[in-house]
Amino acid sequence: MSTAHFQSQLIYGDHVGEHSPPPWLLTAYSEFRRHLTDPEYPCFFGSRAEQAGHLFYTYCEHGLSDSLPKSLHHFIKLKQASEHFDTNLVVFLAPKRQQMPHSYYSKRFWRLLDHLHQQDSEPWPEQTPVDPQLADWQFCFGGEQFFIFSASPSYQRRKSRNLGDCQILLMQPRSSFAILNTNANGASARAKVRTRIANWDEIKAHPDLGVFGDPASREWKQYFLPDNMTSHAGQCPFHHSPNESGAKKVQQPVANKESVNLRIA
Repeated sequence: MSTAHFQSQLIYGDHVGEHSPPPWLLTAYSEFRRHLTDPEYPCFFGSRAEQAGHLFYTYCEHGLSDSLPKSLHHFIKLKQASEHFDTNLVVFLAPKRQQMPHSYYSKRFWRLLDHLHQQDSEPWPEQTPVDPQLADWQFCFGGEQFFIFSASPSYQRRKSRNLGDCQILLMQPRSSFAILNTNANGASARAKVRTRIANWDEIKAHPDLGVFGDPASREWKQYFLPDNMTSHAGQCPFHHSPNESGAKKVQQPVANKESVNLRIA
């Protein structure tokens, strides 16, 4: 994919294709694309989306950028107008000048989700609970449900989640999975991705990876995985603020298990 195409898909605030990227972002995108388009990369869905030019991109250069909420709102409009099921948003966070521990990137990730939530004026969909300890919880923004995958340079063994020197978030609207909404398709695809992960990584698939809606699985635990086999313990780091977002706490029955969630795992 050319630099010109990347720039044409680059969202910044309320605009797309009108912003000149900083030099570090061009380098980060080149590394991201190199990893994602490797024929052996575990998530073939992400690879296909990148090669087909269906992804959009944005970035944060200095901490909790106020441009990101605007960029995400603009992406939601583009997604709703897109005819491609795999139209997702890639968020690049500026690289650090020195090597940082895995815990730093984890805290940075959850701090960013809290920031987005605090800047969100839309209520969460009524069928989405606000308690992360419920099996059908998922992060929402702008009235849309998202699955979020975080990669970072601190992953040493779980190489499928190391996509270069930047921390990268892939924000996937739940509607992206609608086309894959059968148990047969979902089970087959998950098995194929897990096999490819075993061949790519130096460690087995993490035990917290699961299926959305499964009573034994928690969506938030899959957003930012440890670089070992330790399962997440304790409460979700994300803090819902109903006074800020206007969201209502609605505890609906666990979603139909046929609702398939396929990600770059």
